[in-house]
Amino acid sequence: MTKEELTIKNGELAEKLKMAEDRDETIRKEFAIAFNWFEEKRDFGYSSSEKEFKTPTWCEIFTKIGKLLSQKDLYDLERNVSEIEFNIGDIRNTIELLENKLK
Repeated sequence: MTKEELTIKNGELAEKLKMAEDRDETIRKEFAIAFNWFEEKRDFGYSSSEKEFKTPTWCEIFTKIGKLLSQKDLYDLERNVSEIEFNIGDIRNTIELLENKLK
């Protein structure tokens, strides 16, 4: 390849990289909107009432998703325990009715 061809190829690759970086940032900002992640705008060291969505790292996004999945599993477990407790109560009531009928 000649120097000119390499320069053209370098320009193409730089543009593709920029597009990928922009897409990555857009996706991360969409996660920030979905998770309601804000950060305060600071003007000259003072806090202001203006907030803007932060751009989270992928690590923060995956951590949040993992926490949400574990909460879902915990909720399912709690719901199952509640159903079992309800069924046990029904069985106790049925046993008491049968015992009363036998007396």
